[in-house]
Amino acid sequence: MRWDRESTDQQFFGASYVKGRLRHDVSGELYGYRLAERDSPNLSTRNRRLITVGGRLLRIPGGQFDVDVEGAYQFGKARATIAATDRSDLSVSAYFVHAEFGRTFVIGWSPRVSLHFDRASGDRGAPGEYGRFDALFGARRADFGPVDLYGPIGRSNLVSPGIRLEAKPSRRLDSFVMLRELWLDSANDSFSSTGVRDRSGQSGRHAGVQIEGRVRYWVVPKRLRMDTGVALLAKGRFLHQASNAPSTGSTHYAYFDLATEF
Repeated sequence: MRWDRESTDQQFFGASYVKGRLRHDVSGELYGYRLAERDSPNLSTRNRRLITVGGRLLRIPGGQFDVDVEGAYQFGKARATIAATDRSDLSVSAYFVHAEFGRTFVIGWSPRVSLHFDRASGDRGAPGEYGRFDALFGARRADFGPVDLYGPIGRSNLVSPGIRLEAKPSRRLDSFVMLRELWLDSANDSFSSTGVRDRSGQSGRHAGVQIEGRVRYWVVPKRLRMDTGVALLAKGRFLHQASNAPSTGSTHYAYFDLATEF
């Protein structure tokens, strides 16, 4: 064991402003973040010097129509790889958008139906440029499925419409099921978080379909909660034909979790 040592070779900072109740219970947010890193003997990086600016409009669910719309633009400099021999700075221009529109019905089980759309840019290989959106840091659970050992879908090189159904039969029990179509924004870039790529672009853009479900139950209210779920990624043409695509069929994932809160 030894102490961690601080370094200025990787820095992350930013600011955000939130305004509640702009109109009809809609809140707004503006934000900007800066990531600056550089190679060192103890840290291999892509020398990302990125600025991400964006905004969000949100109306939380609850017996009415709700909305969640967000967009961000990213620019700066980065390198294509972390290799020490890669010293070519590329100009970054990338973006992502998220839109979600839902309706909660004031009847038994409080069902909510929502439509989703996510798009995150991929790199098109233009000389001296880099177009793949970098999600920087943060969790993916709310948007793209369970993480842990499963996590092929992230906010990069992705076009994904979807539909979600939620239900809350009681204060102790809630559940949802969601269907997503998965496409590539750029046929030449690696798909989302999978690392699967066809540089020729001949494998098309359709990556497949993801179906996900989850059930949560308070075994002991406000103390012990069970969380269990499944995910199925049915592969499309791209995940079958790309040169480094796994030769296995569809991906199946299941998990069970008990969590205690204090």
